[in-house]
Amino acid sequence: MALNTAWVPTVSSTQVSAPTARQAGAGQSELSAYGSSRAAAAGVVGAAAAFAAVPGRRKGGLSRRPGRSLIALKATDVIEKPKQEVKGDLEKENEELIATLAEQVEAINELEEEFEKMGNDQLRAKTDELRKRIQAKGFEKKTVNEAFAVLREAVWRVLELWYFDVQLLGGLVLHKERLAEMKTGEGKTIVALLPTFLAALEDKGGVFVVTPNDYLARRDAENVGQVLRFLGLTVGLVQSTMEVADRQKAYKCDVVYLTNAELGFDYLRDNLAVYPHQVVQSKSFHFCLVDEADSILIDEARTPLIISESVPAVPRQFEAGREVANALKKDLHYTVDEKNMNVVMTDLGEKVAQDLLQVENLWEPEEAWILYVLNAVKAKELFQLGEEYIIRDGKVSIVDTFTGRVLEGRRWSDGMHQAIECKENISVSVRSQVSAQITYQSLFRLFPRLCAMTGTALTEAAEFEEIYGLRCTGVPTARPNVRRDYPDVVYKTEEAKLNAIVEEIVLNNERNGRPILIGTANVKMSEAIVSRLREAGVEPQLLNARPESIARENETISQAGRLGMVTVSTNMAGRGTDIILGGNHSQMAALNIRSRLADALLSMEESAKVYNPGEEFYPTDIPGSLEKSLTEAVEAVAKCPAGEATQSFLEVEELVASVGGEAPFEANESAQALTALRKAFAELKTLYKDALTDEKDQVIKAGGLYVLGTTRHESRRIDNQLRGRAGRQGDPGTTRFFISLQDDVFRVFGGDKIETLMDRFRLGDAIPLQSPIVNDTLDRVQKAVEEFFKKTRTTLFEFDKVISKQRELTYKTRKEFLANEDKAVMKLVEEWGEDAVDFHIDQVKDKSDEEKAKEFEEYFGFDMPELGADMKADTKKAKEAARAVLSKAVRESIKKKAASYEEFRPGFAVEAARIATVVTIDDEWKALLQKMDALKQTVGLAAYKGTEPLKEYQVQGFKMYQKVENKYKARSVSRWLRSKPKKDAKQ
Repeated sequence: MALNTAWVPTVSSTQVSAPTARQAGAGQSELSAYGSSRAAAAGVVGAAAAFAAVPGRRKGGLSRRPGRSLIALKATDVIEKPKQEVKGDLEKENEELIATLAEQVEAINELEEEFEKMGNDQLRAKTDELRKRIQAKGFEKKTVNEAFAVLREAVWRVLELWYFDVQLLGGLVLHKERLAEMKTGEGKTIVALLPTFLAALEDKGGVFVVTPNDYLARRDAENVGQVLRFLGLTVGLVQSTMEVADRQKAYKCDVVYLTNAELGFDYLRDNLAVYPHQVVQSKSFHFCLVDEADSILIDEARTPLIISESVPAVPRQFEAGREVANALKKDLHYTVDEKNMNVVMTDLGEKVAQDLLQVENLWEPEEAWILYVLNAVKAKELFQLGEEYIIRDGKVSIVDTFTGRVLEGRRWSDGMHQAIECKENISVSVRSQVSAQITYQSLFRLFPRLCAMTGTALTEAAEFEEIYGLRCTGVPTARPNVRRDYPDVVYKTEEAKLNAIVEEIVLNNERNGRPILIGTANVKMSEAIVSRLREAGVEPQLLNARPESIARENETISQAGRLGMVTVSTNMAGRGTDIILGGNHSQMAALNIRSRLADALLSMEESAKVYNPGEEFYPTDIPGSLEKSLTEAVEAVAKCPAGEATQSFLEVEELVASVGGEAPFEANESAQALTALRKAFAELKTLYKDALTDEKDQVIKAGGLYVLGTTRHESRRIDNQLRGRAGRQGDPGTTRFFISLQDDVFRVFGGDKIETLMDRFRLGDAIPLQSPIVNDTLDRVQKAVEEFFKKTRTTLFEFDKVISKQRELTYKTRKEFLANEDKAVMKLVEEWGEDAVDFHIDQVKDKSDEEKAKEFEEYFGFDMPELGADMKADTKKAKEAARAVLSKAVRESIKKKAASYEEFRPGFAVEAARIATVVTIDDEWKALLQKMDALKQTVGLAAYKGTEPLKEYQVQGFKMYQKVENKYKARSVSRWLRSKPKKDAKQ
């Protein structure tokens, strides 16, 4: 959202509907459209002009803060009077907030000279001073301003980057625990340092920067993390491949970079830990900054994180389900609901399935054949190879439909994964049972301080606030956006659309070779387009979920902006990478150094993980003198302690980032070798930069990056993410979507509307449909899709709030036993002993005296004390007297048992109590999860009784939890009292 300023005049410019290359012919250039746009933009004085940095001089001529001069308008410019817009509460609030924060940015700028004069040690001393002030008095405005000034100076010294005023503005927005919408290429990575630095100085718990994938987490920790290290803070990195010890070390750091999945799964795993030493998240959740927030907090919010344990599966059941599914016919034996990803059996279908399986009832609880049949039919109809999953190393790997990446270690639950394995003829050995689960909505609501940033958020502002309490604020761009977004090209059929896309790309290449990014929605589509392009004589770069593609991600992105380059990508959302026109010289140099270091430092096995682009990838040959410097520097590093300690792919990545930065090396034996490599690295970057300068100019003249979308997504926001890859930092660029009426999003959600459209237009398939009716219909369908998925997420959230509260209480109790001191643990055992008596009395109230005595002995491990006749009467007084006798006996038994445990081995009483309790809690929690899941399935029927399903779920869920809580307290004391230590437990 741009800043609205009443005093700023705007220049009108006519929207040009530029033709596609196919319509215009190969000879017509789109440069004219870009040129008119740029001319118009040159005269626009928008809100961003107040914050933009214009060239100044500072330490080598880097751009820095300008004065506040307005751009003069020519007399010939057409000036429009500002329209009187009706602004919502959020817009008004944001205008006032931006105006207030703009004054604070001025105050930060005034501190520049003071902090510029400080030495490195003085900056670190200032950091310590700020830490003490924040912990004593909180975030006073003066303290915040000084902290921003310190960090800005550190970023300059370490990374040689200088904050634009709009980036400081974005940092202040984030510090206020809001969601900042900042466009692609506006430098969100260093903006994130500002509030994170402040939160780390607060030192009230864990401080996390969450990214959508391991690559981004690693990149940020290694690159911008250097700034925090420079100021004396520790930086941790959590990766999916890390072991427990490395995770524990990372989570102890002041700031931790990691993915949303690792944060969530480590939280769940910690709450399944049996011993304190197995816990990795040592600090309580305090502050979290979510990057690519719309991808993580909205798109991924429909799928909960689940940890399952493997239990034996019966392959014959899945195989029988597959055979039945193959025999059944769609629309005769079952109907498919693609919108809700569900199938429904018809009466005939159930009868045929029963006959084939030779069972009387598919719904019989003992075998539950209906689950195997339904899963097999879903696998057949709704889960397609190359879309929802791929086969990798002989296993079914789930593909994230939003980012196009493989979800490592993730499996579908409830037998769905096994059904797909069976469909693909992969052996089925185990099935999963849910041990722990959490949604991202519940996970991120655990943080007292939450903020987020993304390029596209305002369209979902209401949802962000409703679920996460995040108010959205649009931060103006540093430079005007001159990208042109052209109208969609619509075809009747998928085949016609694909033909048009290939023709468009071929003609574009022949005309001026401007780089093209083709965005696809799934692996299958990306590979289909690549195949057709190769047949047409175009060799594209492919970026999708395949492992060979992921290995080349750095290389692919670094050259995606080069002249003549065609890149096909499965969803660019969440990749966190800017495409630089003409090619990314810094990334190319880093890839070169990485290959050299990998060859010199790593074993053959580990070195194989590092993709080597080959000499033809680089823009120019390396002269002999520089080649000699690089070779000697790498050899010197290999012989120094830092090189000898580098033994993994991740450590090489970290070394490259360290050498590529400006942070001073520690004064040790490795410093000289690392400094020499840094110098050679800098020369290599300069060499590549100079080699790519002419190419960048050619790309700009050709019109910049051309983003070509191959379908509308389920949300306009995801479409805008793809568009945002062009027009980075004021670069030229154009975008256009090629779509067909057969695209899944329209076919599934449009239904009759789309069929009516196809019947109305009787033109040939190869002719695009150009009509307001078409565009209006497609817009309405897409809005309906957005609303549908929003409702799905909201419903999931409302239901999850019930189990979220249960999870919070259960995990809190669990932590009390794991983390508390020994004395506190034994006190809890005694308290729960009282609860156990109440629970037991309630359980046996209707049984005979003989049965009561027998069950008491089985439950508590000792004979039930004698109860006098006066205690057996059915009166309140008698019951209280009986309870007092039983409670006293249990208390005494607990003391005796504790003494016998201590006699066996000192400290064993507490250890046994911890194990007995957490194991019991886990057993009961797993059972509750299954019951709650079943309850969710059945409360839908509550609507038929005239009651609200959610309310029924809340009431029934509360009753179920109370029973479970009472049960695990009693069972854990019972288990502890009845346990007998094994001899090897003395060790």
